[in-house]
Amino acid sequence: MIRDGSHHITIPELIDGLPITPHGLDGTIVVRDLVEDSRLAGPGTLFLARVGDAVDGRAFIPQAESAGAPIVLSDAEGCARCTGPSLECADPASIGAELAYRIHGMPASHLGLVGITGTNGKTTTAFILRHLLASPGDPCGLVSGIEIHDGEEWTDARLTTPQAPELCRIMGRMVRNGCRHAVMEVSSHALDLGRVEPLEFDIGIFTNLSGDHLDHHGDMSSYACSKRKLFASLPDDGCAIININDEQGDFMASAASCHVIECGDGAAARVLCTFEDLRGSLGRFEGPWGSFEASLPLIGRHNLFNALQAVAAAWKCNVPVEHIQRRLSSCPCPRGRLQRVKGPRTAPHVFIDFAHTDAALSSTLQNVRRLLPESSRLHVVFGCGGDRDATKRPRMAAAAARWADRITLTSDNPRNEDPEKILAEVFSGIPADHAEGTIVQPDRAQAIEHAIMSAHSDDVVVIAGKGHERFQLVGSRRISFDDEAVAMEVLHRHEPSRIEFIDMDTIAGWVDGTWLQPPACREESIEGIVIDSREVTAGLAFVAIKGKSHDGHDHVASAIEDGASLVVVERPIESDTVPVLMVKDTRQALAQLARNWRQRLEDMTVIAITGSCGKTTTRSLLQNVLSQDASTCASIRSFNNDIGLPLSILSARPHHKYLVLEAGSSSPGEIDHLGSIAQPDHAIITMVGESHLQELESQEGVAREKYSLLPHVRTSSWVRDDPYDLPPGLASKVHRFGTAGDSPGHQSTLSMHGSSLSLEDGAIFQVGLPGHHNAMNAVPVIHLARSLGLDDAEIQRGLDQVRPPRGRGRRSIIGEIDFIDESYNANPDSMWAAIDTVLDQSRAGSRIVLVLGDMLELGDRADSSHDQLGRRIASHPGSDSIDLVMLVGQHVQATVRGLVSSGWPTDRLIHEQDVDDEAMSRVASMLQRGDTVLLKASRGLSLERIIELRRPRESEVRTG
Repeated sequence: MIRDGSHHITIPELIDGLPITPHGLDGTIVVRDLVEDSRLAGPGTLFLARVGDAVDGRAFIPQAESAGAPIVLSDAEGCARCTGPSLECADPASIGAELAYRIHGMPASHLGLVGITGTNGKTTTAFILRHLLASPGDPCGLVSGIEIHDGEEWTDARLTTPQAPELCRIMGRMVRNGCRHAVMEVSSHALDLGRVEPLEFDIGIFTNLSGDHLDHHGDMSSYACSKRKLFASLPDDGCAIININDEQGDFMASAASCHVIECGDGAAARVLCTFEDLRGSLGRFEGPWGSFEASLPLIGRHNLFNALQAVAAAWKCNVPVEHIQRRLSSCPCPRGRLQRVKGPRTAPHVFIDFAHTDAALSSTLQNVRRLLPESSRLHVVFGCGGDRDATKRPRMAAAAARWADRITLTSDNPRNEDPEKILAEVFSGIPADHAEGTIVQPDRAQAIEHAIMSAHSDDVVVIAGKGHERFQLVGSRRISFDDEAVAMEVLHRHEPSRIEFIDMDTIAGWVDGTWLQPPACREESIEGIVIDSREVTAGLAFVAIKGKSHDGHDHVASAIEDGASLVVVERPIESDTVPVLMVKDTRQALAQLARNWRQRLEDMTVIAITGSCGKTTTRSLLQNVLSQDASTCASIRSFNNDIGLPLSILSARPHHKYLVLEAGSSSPGEIDHLGSIAQPDHAIITMVGESHLQELESQEGVAREKYSLLPHVRTSSWVRDDPYDLPPGLASKVHRFGTAGDSPGHQSTLSMHGSSLSLEDGAIFQVGLPGHHNAMNAVPVIHLARSLGLDDAEIQRGLDQVRPPRGRGRRSIIGEIDFIDESYNANPDSMWAAIDTVLDQSRAGSRIVLVLGDMLELGDRADSSHDQLGRRIASHPGSDSIDLVMLVGQHVQATVRGLVSSGWPTDRLIHEQDVDDEAMSRVASMLQRGDTVLLKASRGLSLERIIELRRPRESEVRTG
């Protein structure tokens, strides 16, 4: 069989100048291809017969000759077996690579060839770079570990870097298909075994180096030396693009005799993340090209760094900066590289990732962790392959335990090893405090199902290890298995998407809208409603909301392009493909949709939660408890305003038994409006405190606002026993609850990692959240759940599933410093509760450090509240055990005054007025091993940066 070589070449021309001894050579023999598989041999093909890792190609010389191969390339022993002409050499693999390159016209010399090497990030960087280099009429070739593109067609890849004959064949097609550039991943195996030796790379990119493939290389030094060969091969007029943040960066750069562009913190090329969420990120790219800002539809800061190196390479290839900036916003996600699995909107976020080393898994989970919605949990499913580097198995477990809330261990590609043995070695790396909650399920499909089905709608599930692979290697069998397909099937069982939602005609009637473009069928139903064009998929309606800084109407075209079944607008737009409904006010329309949908959910029990503090924690507690009884829908993230609450209601479906909503307020009348939409059956008011005083003027004003929910409650409410009058004439029953001494109904005691709550009837509940305030949040949850018929065992199972979300009391031990992270929000009440918790839970002999920042949104009460905070700290019964108070920000100047005027010693007080990274670094540097540190401030200060600045690689995270 003749492959598509670009031209014919005689044997004398082919072997000229190479250390080859010909046998029986006929000078008229012409070849057009070189093959290693005897099944591909035929007239015009040179058969390469060499000894491989698993197969001796010399054994197939007779078959190749019988198929018509005119000549064979082999070593002395192989040539002795030939009956026809042969070419003898000492290193058939290396010589074969050179011959293949010559046969196909030395295609790399006609391409601007970019090679990318490193342990992680090669594929994504390659896909981004190809996207930047390609344009209509100007294709760019790609050789990746997932797919290959020859300028015209995509094909699946079998190896990260193909064998030399196949690689040269592919590049020959690229040249003939009009490619001027090609991007390829270069594996350490390919460099070590000489597969790419004949190629002429113009640019080399080094992404990073971490433990992998040590079964082949033996040690990290040999592994690094293999990677380094790429940069040593670059010509003097080439370019090396090096991740200088990696400890091997200097080693790689020193091999290059050409121009080097260093990428990383403080380097010539760098990227600053200015915004990120689970849909992508926004970054400022700075380098020798100047500076520009661009969006990237790939999640995680590691992908911004991948994009940075691709930008540097594209710039060296003379791509205009304006083109680079524009193209970044439409970069495709490589299959299996933090690839989102599409599912119903109310199902968890699920991503497939190829992370199969401890460094890759840690990077992936850390990046996802940063993007988690408040109170959401991170689940990870992973395993380790058999017959591969076993040293990474416990390291991967440790990485998972550090970043994930839920871990499910499963089989990867066991190959010839016992899956149970592999899992035992992985499990050995799980820290003791994570062992009990770690699930071990060898069946990968069942493991994926368990993780997704146990996740809430705002949780994130990362299925790691296999990524793009569509098979599982078990023994000698190659079994069909696709993580994405399995996850997609489970997702659609998790929350059925096509269940009795709203048809087009009903929507128009509910919002009193006018059809600019009517639907072909008014009885057709949509599947859900979104206001973010990035969330649009087929079947969803997009409502264009006009906000303070963003106008959804600017993204209508994008929503239509992504498959929206309906768009709702308040100003005319043109569309002849999608129904368009115009309303007077899209915010009001969203509220009307939710109000009417709520009326259709009469069989569902709806609970609304409001209060100055504790709404999200209480919602999480109640959601977990009620889920023990039946399907429960809850507020999407902390969606609690006039947009978020309607969206949460519209995410509920008739199969749900419970709907738990948060209702927030920053100005008078908002809670009353939200209550009129939700019409809750039950309500919880956590507390009345000093929050939003700038708009609500006083705590009495806060009470009036929070209590305005009560007239809308149909059955019963649980309201903390704060000293404010309830609205008169309430039709529903109100239960009061309070602290021990204030209310006879319960008392709470604390343990180190949570709360033990004792009720009046003798029942005792454990709450896995620290502090009296969290025990208080659990009280109305328990009573409400009991009133709904749940027994105490079900309630406790639900409470057991709750762990502190980021910034809400999560404890982390970083380099022997015990951090209590309360950085998400702060007002006087929550500030004081957090300080009480720290003093109650500090370790014996530990230095207690309070790192406190500004409390925002206090209006005219800001100075007095901050001053009072200082006075209360100084007069606290446990103040003698506070070793240091570190204050960050401007408003806390009043706290300094309050402390000093109350006699607080100045040698136990530090004030940093700035809140930038340099100030956070100074604060972090003053902490000592053994400290117990409270971080507490309003969200705008991002005090959690202090934890990241102190986080060494060996840190161990525990929650509770």
